[in-house]
Amino acid sequence: MDESSAFIEELKKKIGVASIRHISLSRYDQLKQRPVDRYTGVTGFQFRISNVETTGDSATASVHWYASPIGASWETVTLRKQNGQWIIGERKLKAVS
Repeated sequence: MDESSAFIEELKKKIGVASIRHISLSRYDQLKQRPVDRYTGVTGFQFRISNVETTGDSATASVHWYASPIGASWETVTLRKQNGQWIIGERKLKAVS
């Protein structure tokens, strides 16, 4: 499922990346063994946030990054709301390749 366009725009600003697209605009290239842009063929990585649970001013989420079979990770992130913004607190690495 794609993230909202507003979320993607905010993520671009926060991490300083010029090109972030919805996951539906990518495909997995079997030959390159990595995600590529569905239209341009440019390689990249996939980023996914799932299992978001919020309780008041705190939240947890699973964060997944995938670039290749030997370039991926999964972590659980704890966040807290401070002055109206979500701040990353603790990060627990669950898997890496």
